[in-house]
Amino acid sequence: LVQPGTAHAVTDRLVGVAFDEAGDLCVTGLVEAFAQGAVLKIGMQGVILQPVGQFSEVIQLSPVECAESIEKACARICQWIDTGHGGGGQQAGKTGGGNSNEAGAVHNRYSYRKRGSRTGGNVDFKTTNPATGQSKEICSAMTAPGLAVAMSGAASAAVEWGMRDIHERCELVAGVARVLRENPEDYARLMTLEMGKPIAEARAEVEKSALGCDYYAQHGPEFLADELIDSDAGRSLVCYQPLGTVLAIMPWNFPFWQVFRFAAPALVAGNTCLLKHASNVPQCALAIQSLFATAGFPEHVFSTLMLPSSRVAAVIEDPRVHAVTLTGSEPAGRQVAAKAGAQIKKTVLELGGSDAFIVLEDADLDLAVEVAVTSRFLNTGQSCIAAKRFIVVETVADEFVRRFRTAVEALTMGDPLNENNRLGPMARHDLRDELHRQVVESIAQGAKAVTGCSPEGGDGAYY
Repeated sequence: LVQPGTAHAVTDRLVGVAFDEAGDLCVTGLVEAFAQGAVLKIGMQGVILQPVGQFSEVIQLSPVECAESIEKACARICQWIDTGHGGGGQQAGKTGGGNSNEAGAVHNRYSYRKRGSRTGGNVDFKTTNPATGQSKEICSAMTAPGLAVAMSGAASAAVEWGMRDIHERCELVAGVARVLRENPEDYARLMTLEMGKPIAEARAEVEKSALGCDYYAQHGPEFLADELIDSDAGRSLVCYQPLGTVLAIMPWNFPFWQVFRFAAPALVAGNTCLLKHASNVPQCALAIQSLFATAGFPEHVFSTLMLPSSRVAAVIEDPRVHAVTLTGSEPAGRQVAAKAGAQIKKTVLELGGSDAFIVLEDADLDLAVEVAVTSRFLNTGQSCIAAKRFIVVETVADEFVRRFRTAVEALTMGDPLNENNRLGPMARHDLRDELHRQVVESIAQGAKAVTGCSPEGGDGAYY
């Protein structure tokens, strides 16, 4: 079955998709769409069915790179058409091993708002390459019925998932690590194109995500084992049980690692996961959902919610969500904590930092400068654990600044896909502009410009 937002398990049964008058996803025989002049496109953005006539909207079935299974499926479609098959939805069902009733079940289970057509229509999620400034439309937000399906699906799946043997859950999480390692270049490139991370660091993030999955898959049974407690009762123990469904609101700066850092332990512990990712990395968000499906996870155990921030509060309030985790700014943390607290729901928040880098008189200055540059410029400086304040004792301050300046000016900045560049663009142009405003205000208040302190020219968000 072809499911919106996924790129797997489509080789056995094939159905076509269109939209009904209400704009929701409905299912028709694939041959009916082709009879109207449909064009099936395959490329970086997945499988796009672009019919004409009554099916006039562009339909994006899978906004991730095409998996081999999809290519095989398309070959079967072409072979099917070339052999002269035609007719209605029933014939299509026979070709795929199903029937029109089975196809209708897909409409009942999946409901997504249509993507805006080229002639107009709203597209809520776009991706902008910060190195070039070029934007691309991805998809529209989930409809209310689509969100309801995701929420109820996660709640239903939580029951069975939480009862599944922990070793089975761990094996599936270990499978996620394998999928990550099978496609490191694809996932790394996706991060680089969406938020500008230097490609070498993006590859390292993919591997780090796989290591995180391996770690919890290996140690999960030990971490969650019952702890027997001595007492005057017949048997006393500490028992770890799933909470249910965990909503994660994740940032753009480490678009893969931040997700897997939460998801791996939560899934091993028997929870289902809902991901609300940063709006500027929609392709990463959808690729991660597809990754879990490819690894064999049951439906609805991990789901990506394509929602704007304005609709997150309602998800937090939903009784089917039992806990919330957020990595982001302090203002966002306050809002999430307040909303979750009002519902008496557990929260885990990782908010902005202002870490101090302290250099004392007896420090090895060469080593201090090397570590300082790495700490300050990791991920082009966009890290919550980066060194934000350098506190250097007066006796070595001038020499430290001299060496630090030399090391910073030696960094190469440019196309993040170029292996030789250490610094890429900032993730968004508005972030670059906000940083420059802070620099200008600091200089106006007495700070001294040592090097840089101005945006680079061109279309990219370089600073």
